[in-house]
This record gives sequence, C-alpha cells and structure tokens, in this order.
Amino acid sequence: MTAEVIIGNGFGIALAADEVTTAGHERTYDGASKIFGLPAPHALAVVHAGSVFMHGLPHDSMIWDWIGSLPAQRLSTTQAYADSYVEYVQTRLGEVTEETELTRTYLHHLDRMLRNELKDLKAKGEVTPKVLRKHFTMLRDRWKRPLTPSQQRRSDDVFRHAGRGSVDNLLERMAIEDGPDLIGRSSIEGVIDERLKPLATEKTVQLAYEWARLKFGQAHPRMDSSGTLSFVGYGEKDAVPAVTIYEIEGFFAGHVYHRELKVHSAERCGPSFILFESLGQSREIHRLLEQAGTSPRHSEHIVSEHVADLQDKRNLMDGIANSTVTPLSTPAVAHALAEITPERIRDQIIARMEKEHQRNFDKFRLIAASLSLSHLTSLAGRLVLLENLAHEIRGSLPTVGAKVMMATITRSEGFQWTKASVGDVV
Repeated sequence: MTAEVIIGNGFGIALAADEVTTAGHERTYDGASKIFGLPAPHALAVVHAGSVFMHGLPHDSMIWDWIGSLPAQRLSTTQAYADSYVEYVQTRLGEVTEETELTRTYLHHLDRMLRNELKDLKAKGEVTPKVLRKHFTMLRDRWKRPLTPSQQRRSDDVFRHAGRGSVDNLLERMAIEDGPDLIGRSSIEGVIDERLKPLATEKTVQLAYEWARLKFGQAHPRMDSSGTLSFVGYGEKDAVPAVTIYEIEGFFAGHVYHRELKVHSAERCGPSFILFESLGQSREIHRLLEQAGTSPRHSEHIVSEHVADLQDKRNLMDGIANSTVTPLSTPAVAHALAEITPERIRDQIIARMEKEHQRNFDKFRLIAASLSLSHLTSLAGRLVLLENLAHEIRGSLPTVGAKVMMATITRSEGFQWTKASVGDVV
C-alpha cells in the first residue's frame, strides 16, 4: 500500500509520497518509486499507487519507457497524457507477454471470482439451485446494458481467445492435445461449468455465460491487482493545475482494461484555486482535515444533543397524552412521532456530522488555496507523515512509511524535486 497527496493552487502543485512497497501481508520494502516527473518542456508528473506489476512488468519500467517516447512538445491536457500512456501500455504488453500465460491468468481470476460469489452465498445460508439462479440473474442484470461497439469488440476478442471451441484459444488446444484433465480450466465456459454445474441448473449455467460475456466487454476480472495512475500538472491548454486519474486493471486479447476515475482542474476557492487528491491509504489524512480543531468528544456531544431533543419530544407526547385531547389527533403528536424513529434520529446525527466535516474540509481548502508553493509542499509531506504515524501508533504492518519524497510542478518551470523541510521528509 501507499499514501500520496496532491495539492495544487494558483502558485503550482505540490506532490508527496512515501517509499514503502508491500509484499503480501507480512513484508514491506523501502525505496519504491511512486512519483515520476516528466522532463521539460512537459510540466507533468505521474503518481502511481496500487500494484507494482502488471502481468509481470513493473509499472515504473513502463512509465519511464513511455516518458522516453513522448514528443518534444506538451500534449494538450492531462487526459491526453493519460490516453497516451494507455495506448503505449497496450503496445508494450503485447510485445512482452505470451498469450497463453495471459489466458491462464485471466481464467484463474475468473475462477476466483466465481469461488468468491459462492463463498458469499454460503455465508448467507444454503446454496440451492433456486438461490443460484436468482443470484446469477441478478449478476447478469447488473451488467445487462447495450455494449458500445468498442465493448462488443472487446467481448468478442476475449471469447475468441478464451472461449470454448475457438481456434484462437491456444490454452484449450494445448489441453486437448497434452492434458485432457485441464480442459475444464482452459476456457471461460469450462471454468463456469466446473464451478456451477455440480450445484446449479443448466439455465443458471447459461445465465452465467451471458453474465460473463456482458461483464468482460466492460471490465476486467483482475480487480485485486490494479494500478492507479494520476497524471497531474499542466497540459498546453491547462491554465490551472489539472489531474486525470485512471485505474488500469489488466490486459488481455489486445485490450488494456482501464477505468477513468476522475478528470478535473483546480476549482475556484476564495481569491485563488485549489486541487486536492489523496491516493492509497488516507484515512488519517481525511480524519484530520474533517475534524481538526474540534473536541475529541465532539461526536459524543452531537449524539447527546439529539438524545436530549428526543427526550423533549417524549415529554411533549406525555403531556398531550395526559390532556383531554386525543393524542393521535393532534399535529404536534403526529410530528413528534415522525421525528423519533431510530432511523430518523440516526440519519439526523449522520447528516449533522457530515455537514460539520464538510465545513472543516472547506476551511482547509480555503487555507491551502492561499499558501505559497513551499508551504504547500511542506503541508503535503506532513499529511503523508501523519498516515505513517498512525501505523506506528497502532503497531500495524508499516505499509506506509520510510522516507517521504516531495516535488513541485509549475507551468513555467515544470517538475522539480524538493529538499527536506520537516521530519524525515527528503
């Protein structure tokens, strides 16, 4: 895991990221590269979070190779940089990854998806053919929307490479020739059959086929090993800080599966602009920004106020009930009854807390919008250190830690590394 902060205003953009890489659930390593600055004339950086590898090839290797392939002039927007990288990855992975290995990986993750679906159903009760049919009808309907032409081509390509009986499914052909016992795991339909046929009706199995064809036109099954890439800085047309964030999920049958998470520019805030993003682990960062300056018992006070208000309403009803007026016929009682349901009280408390959290976050944005670039950089670094400190206090696996690397981007001077200013920030 990681912790990364991006803060931009009218003066420029500050970047901060830790250097820890997590291996499994037991080890972490220092020295990871997570910020990649582009050379002049580009005024942009790529901030990487998530899986280090994509089908065995490190993201940082692909990023540096892509940077070396860029033209000697700025692209128009941060989204143009992001699209350029996705296009490059699609070419690069096709050159270094064998199709049979990709198919094995693809089917392995499909099998795990099905296994997890069945595991979740078992946790809720008995898995009967009726339950399975209802569940896979729901899954099919969740993705049952018309595929765009590109999504349809993607789905067709996936089934051409990994579907049953296709001449392009090299894994299935190898299984037929060399390992008949592997046929059930050599195609999309075979994986579905192996998991569902012992438990479900033929109708349910067909629903699962349909679900797979719809889903694979729109998404990739490797959701656990995705990489999040933020392209932040200034394209030729960007007057203020801008960011495009993509999640790249995997590569198969000539397609890079990616999701556009966010594309936006710095927003007007007071006399300046503000851009703020946190990536990876950021629970403590957001807790500070939403609650800084409030009492540690602030939430308890809000609950107490609503409980006191509830008691006042009860007293009102008791008074009306003891009067000569029929309680349920009075507007006051009807209103009080509507106000004191547990769900209504809970919603009121949550809404009050969210409103105050947003007010505090807006104050932070207003302050950050006016800071000089050096102060903005120091702030970004200290926010990452805060996330690191939380791990130390809890004694948990230090998935955020080591040194914190900081950099700046301005429209005129481009990307520059920054020296230490607080703690072990370097």
